[in-house]
Parts: sequence; C-alpha cells; structure tokens
Amino acid sequence: MKHKTILSTKKRVSRKGWVLAAGSLILSILVIAGLLQVNQKRNEEVFQKLISEILSVSHQQQEFEARNIIETTQRSLEAIAAIYQTSDADPESAWTQSYLKAVQNFNSVRDIRYFSAATLRSMLETPIPGTDPQGIENLLNGQPYISDLFQQKQYGTDALISISVPVIQNDQVIGAFHSILNADLLVNVPNSDDEEYAQNFLVRRDGEIILEPYGWPEIPYRLQTELEGIGASDIAMENVETALKQGESEMMLIKGADNRALYITISSLGYNDWLLLSIAYPYEFKGYSKLISQNAAVLTASLIVFLVLLAIVVSAIFTRQRRKILHNQARYDLLAQFSDTILFEYACETQRLTFTPNIAERFNVPADLILYPMNPQVEMPLIHPEDQPAMISMLNSAALSTGNSLYRLDVRFQTREGGYRWVSCQGQAIRERSGYPLSIIGKIVDIQDQKSKEERLIEKSSTDAMTGALNREATEARIEKRLSDDQKGFLFLLDIDNFKEINDTRGHMIGDQILIDLVQLLKSEFRQNDVIGRLGGDEFMVFMDQTQDPQAAIQKASHILNRLAVEKAGAFSVSIGIASAPLDGTTYDQLYDAADKAMYQAKRQGKNSYFLRKPRPEDSFETSA
Repeated sequence: MKHKTILSTKKRVSRKGWVLAAGSLILSILVIAGLLQVNQKRNEEVFQKLISEILSVSHQQQEFEARNIIETTQRSLEAIAAIYQTSDADPESAWTQSYLKAVQNFNSVRDIRYFSAATLRSMLETPIPGTDPQGIENLLNGQPYISDLFQQKQYGTDALISISVPVIQNDQVIGAFHSILNADLLVNVPNSDDEEYAQNFLVRRDGEIILEPYGWPEIPYRLQTELEGIGASDIAMENVETALKQGESEMMLIKGADNRALYITISSLGYNDWLLLSIAYPYEFKGYSKLISQNAAVLTASLIVFLVLLAIVVSAIFTRQRRKILHNQARYDLLAQFSDTILFEYACETQRLTFTPNIAERFNVPADLILYPMNPQVEMPLIHPEDQPAMISMLNSAALSTGNSLYRLDVRFQTREGGYRWVSCQGQAIRERSGYPLSIIGKIVDIQDQKSKEERLIEKSSTDAMTGALNREATEARIEKRLSDDQKGFLFLLDIDNFKEINDTRGHMIGDQILIDLVQLLKSEFRQNDVIGRLGGDEFMVFMDQTQDPQAAIQKASHILNRLAVEKAGAFSVSIGIASAPLDGTTYDQLYDAADKAMYQAKRQGKNSYFLRKPRPEDSFETSA
C-alpha cells in the first residue's frame, strides 16, 4: 500500500512537473513570439524608410538634372549675349555663326539661332514654333524666356522646349539668342547606368500629363484618371489634388483595389507651371516584403522547435541569434542589390562598424568588412583623416540622442586604387523600448559625380568665358578672403594701352586674342595660387599675397613689360598700377583705389610702364617706362 502511495506521489509530482514545463514552454513561446513581432515591425519600419529614401533620392536627382539642363543652357546663352553687351560686335556676323556652332556641338542643345529685334517684333503677329507673343514681349523687355512644350516638323514627333535670352547693347535690346532642347531630358537622367525603379512624368497643376518618359502621351489624360483606374480612395485623391496645387509632396503610397498600389512624389521645376512626377510600383521591389515575411515565419518555427528540445537550450539560443543576424544581413544585402547603395550598421555596445559586402567592390576596407572607429589604436584608412572626427561625432550623436532623427554626413572614402571619393552617410538609431540604443543602421551613397558637378558649376559661374580668368565678382571675393587671412601682398591693376584703337583699326577678333594672350602671360608669370581676374573690357587685376617685398612686385611688373616687348613684338603694351597691403590699405576697395591711381600715373608718364609708391614716409615712387 505504501509502495502504491509513493508511486502515486511520484506520478503527481511528475504530472506537475510536466504541467509546469508545458506552461513554461507555452509562456516562452508567447513571449518570444511577441518580441519577434515587435522586432519584425521595427525592422519593417526601418526597411520601408530606406526604400522611401532611395526613391526620394532618385526623384531629387532627376529634379536636379532637369533644373540643371535648363539653367546651364540659359547661362550659356547669357554668356554669349554678354560678349555683345560689352562690345559693338554684330551678333549676325560670320564669326558669331561659327562660334554658335562650336557652342552647339559642345552642349546638348539642338539649335542656337539669333533673331534681331525687328524679327522678334514680326513674330508678335506670326510666332514660330517654340515662341508666343507674351514670351517675345518678355525678350523685347530684356527678360529671358522659356517656352512650353512644342513640336517642330524638322525634328519629327520629339517633344521640344526653347530657351531664349535678350542681347542688349547700349541699354537697348537688339535681338535675342534662341535655342532648342529635347524635352525628354527633363524626365530621363542622361547617361545613367543605374537600374531605374521609377518613371518620371511632366504634369501641370491640374494633373494633366504633358510628357511621359518616352515622349508625348498618345492620348491626353490626367493623373487623377490613372489613380481612379487602380481604385484609389477619396482621401488619397484629395491628398494628390492638394500636392498638385502646392507643387510638392513627400513620398506617398497610394493604395487601390485588388492589392494594387503605387508610390508617387511631386515637386515643382520652377518653370511654366511644370511639375515633376515620379511613379513607382511596389511590384518593382522584387517581392522583398514577401521574402521578409517568409523568413520571419521560418525563424519563428525554428525557435519553437528549439524550445521543445529543452536538452539543447543553449544551442537553440545560439542558433536563433545566428539565424536572426543572417536574416537581417540578407535583407540589407537585398536592399544593397536594389541600387548601388552600401548599407552599414554600427553596434553601440561593441563600437563595431560593419558594411554590406558590396562596399569591397569599390572601397578600401578590411577583409572582414569591420571597422572600430572609436579605438584610436586601430588605423582606419577607409575614411579620409580629415573626415574621421566628423564621422565619429555623427555616430556618437546618433547613439546618445533620444529622438529618431536621421543623421547625414558627407565624407571621403578611400577607393581600392588609393584615391578618394565623396559619399553621403545617412543613419538612424534602433533602440530598445527603454530608449537604450542598440545599433545605428544607415546607407552610404556615392555622391562624387554630384560634388564634381557642383564644383564645375561654381567654377564656370566665376570664370570669364573668353579669357579663362576670374570674373569681377569672383576676383573681388577671393581677394577679400586672402586679405582676411593675411593682410600682406601687392595688387596689380593692368590696362591695355590704346585698346580701343586696336579694336577699331585691327578688328575685334584681334582685340579678343590680345585679351586671351595677356591672361595666358599673366598665368605663366605669377604663381598658381595668385588671383588673376578680368574686371571688364581691357582691365585686369592680379593679387600676389604673402609678401611685403616691393622688389618682388617691381620685378614682376618689369618682367611683364619686357616679355610683352619681346614675345609680342610690340603688338600691344600695358600700363600697370601697383598697390601694397597694408601700406595702401587692407580692404579690396582701398587697394583697388590706390592701384587705380597708380595705373593712371603710369599712363600719364607715357604708358607701357608701371607705377609703385615706395614704402617711405616721404611718399616717393618707383616707376619705369
């Protein structure tokens, strides 16, 4: 009897143990499932945000290219018109036609023509394709003009736009330069090798589609009609209408019937009420969302199996973590394949920075793709030494902040060949519920071409088109900057002697060549970092800083005069006025005034000479004829 009681007690204890184990197992499964769902939702949010960022960058790049095409063409025409503003040259001369052909071959414009003011007035009654009365009135009033889309018989069915700028001489509009561009450039990035996941359209604020990715719409239609076709809701339609009226929107996901949907982004180009519309369809994302859900289901099933096998709990936990890491890495690898974007993750606890494998194709990274930016003992050749403090500061700021701000920093990465390229790093912290930072996940985008283009545009806007010297505004700005850093140097003001007579007797082409030759001589005579600019007409300026030796300035001026006499065989000469900083002033205006007076003193003493006040109290001067 006692034996049976003991067996019964053991059975009860065993049953309680199994019940407790089963309850613990069920509770563990529920807890893990809940945590997995929360983590999955958080990862999905980050994933969707990265997709939205990539599509936004694509739209912004197209917007930048469209604006840049129009602005570059307009600036080119304005630069051509400026040649005739400062001279009496005839825009209808044979030289002008040759020059326009050269500019046309260099740029993406199809045609550059000149119309006289009389021709423009006649177009008020009978406008040609690409013009309208209001645009012609703008030109005659001295304002540039950008046409709406049009077609021209000689170019077939291509959609075109025209850009025109006035030519002004002696405060009068004497005509205009008129160019034609292919409108397809506004919705297609030229020479792009990247895989495109969005289509770009040109629309008006009422929603009318006026240009598709490959030309005119076969049948006129509106964006609202496209949205009605997928069964978009009334609220979505109202949001789109508001975005069209405002001329801009963030990335919007428009959902319709039967799981149909599309992403749209709208922004204004700033011309003729044109809006740039980008449309992307979720099915273009190659089923990433479905793959994520499938992997999450597999991971959940694996965890349940591991929990059932209590005998290998430790091994189960380790495998779960490993699969979770591989799963997340696979997601980021897929996103990296979506474009040329490189992804990174910075683990806040271990201070370890890792990248997706595609970084090794272009940049100098360790074989294990891991960096330790917070450890000063470990070299980090990937990041330019000057940019490393900023990178460390960004990672610290993202980790220590309490919000969900998106952090961005432009830095230089070392390529596999040893050079450096500009990249944009964008990251956001992933946190526990308590707010404790776990990691920073972000992307790295190569922006070298954009940086180079910005530098070229800045350089082009600050350079005199004819001579290659700096223009007046850039010259003044750079000299002011040099003076703010070091108030020492000499300002040379040069004026070509009898230049008007040269133009009148020998022709403007000879005069232009003399201007070009003088700049070339100045560039070979002065140091590479000295400021050389054209102030206008035949007046030039050079600033030689970091010296107070008047003999150096005298030798430069004398050598310039001697070289002109020998190399140009007396074809032309210059008069040079020299001002000294800080003796004659410490600002651009003060030095310019002093050099101008000195230059006219050189003119009065017979031209082909220089004039420099000696740094002595009795105000004596150094001159040479």
